[in-house]
Amino acid sequence: MKASRNKLGRETFFYLVYSSVLATALVLTLLPLLSIGLVIVDGDISAIAVNSKANITLTYVHSVERYRVIEKYVLESCGLKLVVLEWAGFGAGMPSTPADLGDRDLELSPTGGIASKVDIELGEYVLISVKHMSHPKLFVNGVEVSVNNNITLRTCLRASLLEVVVKYVEFALLRKP
Repeated sequence: MKASRNKLGRETFFYLVYSSVLATALVLTLLPLLSIGLVIVDGDISAIAVNSKANITLTYVHSVERYRVIEKYVLESCGLKLVVLEWAGFGAGMPSTPADLGDRDLELSPTGGIASKVDIELGEYVLISVKHMSHPKLFVNGVEVSVNNNITLRTCLRASLLEVVVKYVEFALLRKP
C-alpha cells in the first residue's frame, strides 16, 4: 500500500511540475516582453528591428530644383532618427542658406552635394508618402525595396516573443526575391 501512494505522489508531482513549466512558457511567450521597430512599405513588413537597428536610405529627385535628395534614417527597436540629409543646393523646400541650418555640421558629400548630420529624433511613428516624389528609391540595410505609395517607420512597439517569431516567419515567407 505504501508503494502505490509513493508512486501516485511522484506522478502527481511530475504532472504539477510539467504543468507549471508549460504554463510559465506559455505566459512568457504571450506577454509583451520585447520592444521592436518595423519598416512597413506599401503595407508589407520590410524589416524588423529586435535589439538591432535598421539603416534606411530614401533617395528621390527634388520636385522643383530637380536634384537628388538623400535622407538617411536609423530605426532601432525603440528609437528613430533622421541622421543625414544630403542635397545639391539651397532652394525650394530645402534650407535657403547655410544659416538656416543653425549649428549643424555641413560637409561636402561624396556625390558633390551638401550633407548635414542632423541627428533629429523623430518619435515613434513616421509616415512618408512617396507617391508624388520623382524617382523615389528606398534601401533598407543596403537592399533596395520597391516602394510606390507609403513608408511607415514604427518603433517602441511592444510584442511577445511569439508575435515576433510569427511576424518574422511571415516576413521571411512573403519576402519577394
